[in-house]
Order: sequence, then C-alpha cells, then structure tokens
Amino acid sequence: GNLLLAASIEAIGAPRALLAAKLLACVCGYILFRTQSYRPLAIAAGLYIGVAIVPWIGILGNVVL
Repeated sequence: GNLLLAASIEAIGAPRALLAAKLLACVCGYILFRTQSYRPLAIAAGLYIGVAIVPWIGILGNVVL
C-alpha cells in the first residue's frame, strides 16, 4: 500500500527499508518531543494506534480464536 516503502524494499531490501522507515519515524517523533510539540505527537501516536495496532489486534485475535 505504501509506494515509497515498496520502492525502498525493491532498492535496498526489506530489512534495511523497514529499519530505515522505523528510524525515520523515531527521529520525527524525537524532533516533535524536543520542540515540545506535544499535541502533534499525541495525534500521531493516536493515529498510529488506530491505524496500525488495532487492526493487527483484530486480525491476530481472529486467528487465535
């Protein structure tokens, strides 16, 4: 679904591309934290939980049951 990530995986391989994506996300979060931009950081964290974590909990919950 993510064209930039897919292109990165093709160019440098899955492990390096995924590590780079996660490191970029961590750096962006750190910058928001250090600049005391707590509201955008809280919104980003909420979106991440809603879009990335909750669906996987539902998927894994159905597999286990």
